[in-house]
Amino acid sequence: MSASPTPQFLRKYQLLIKFPPSGGTQKVIELPDPNSDDAHQLRVTFDVFTSWWSAPWYADISIYNLNEYTANLLLSQGTNSGSAPAPNSAQQAVQIQQGMEVVLSAGYENNPGGYGIIWDGYVLQPLWERENQTDFKLTLHCINWLGLISANSVGMSFGAGANQQQIVEAIAKNSYHPIGVGQISPSLSAKKLPRGKVVFGNPGDILNQIARDNNMQYWLSHKGLLNFTGLADKALPISATPAKVFTPTTGIVGTPQQTQYGCDFRLLLDASVGVTVPAMTVKIDNTQIRQLLRQAGVYPGLLAQDGVYVVVGARYRGDTRGNDWYTDVTGWNTAAQAIAAQEAATGVQLGNG
Repeated sequence: MSASPTPQFLRKYQLLIKFPPSGGTQKVIELPDPNSDDAHQLRVTFDVFTSWWSAPWYADISIYNLNEYTANLLLSQGTNSGSAPAPNSAQQAVQIQQGMEVVLSAGYENNPGGYGIIWDGYVLQPLWERENQTDFKLTLHCINWLGLISANSVGMSFGAGANQQQIVEAIAKNSYHPIGVGQISPSLSAKKLPRGKVVFGNPGDILNQIARDNNMQYWLSHKGLLNFTGLADKALPISATPAKVFTPTTGIVGTPQQTQYGCDFRLLLDASVGVTVPAMTVKIDNTQIRQLLRQAGVYPGLLAQDGVYVVVGARYRGDTRGNDWYTDVTGWNTAAQAIAAQEAATGVQLGNG
């Protein structure tokens, strides 16, 4: 009698470090090295944070004990074929620089639909350190916010009749550091300026004002692309694609935790779950959830009756030689779900007020 095969949860990742183009060519370092026999012995850890709201997306990616050839490339920017200083040398001249693109993909070999890009952004700061007596570590501290919003400026004027969608797109295009545009809600076109207006200062301050005025959020996604919408936005609605179902046998780790706005839960690392426009939905079993502790005088959080939640946050953590290889999901009820749940709990038709 042959036993049924046991699933092999084999971890898979790829890290690309792209140097600036030079002479029509671009040097790209790929880890693990596909030509190396011991490629999967390299230790890489990562912590990638993404969210729907106006907060920086970031990634901290650490690479341990690079071989001499790869370390030399990173130290000499790929232009010096000779030997470069070792990472622990006092004479090192770190050449991996701010602004270089880093692309990280991760998942499982037996789950091709869940393997994909979890970070595509730019280096803010490379950090070399000696972690202990034998291990040297290169950490790529990446963020997609600082150079585009926090250290940026804009100054321009708009005539009467310009709508907020045009203003947002113009601010992105004409900032001192131009901001790439992802998805900007057409709903912003409904509000028009009654008279001419001059805008100047930090683009983030102006975008915050427009977001509050429309009950929306903005954020910079992969490669610093500007997205501007909200969960109640009818022009860029929640995705019509059926919610992806997760159970303890299809990826959920531990017990989901109810929150004031929905629930948080952990999955085996799945790059297909993330912050998207339109918003992605996932479905879990509400009977297998740790409920929020109720307190006197505090309005209780309500679970989605159908177990469907909108993904407003996804954090990816991994260690190729450790236990971590997870996606932590922040799920929220939609406005319609919250109203329906409250009506069911109180018997009051909130929509008829």
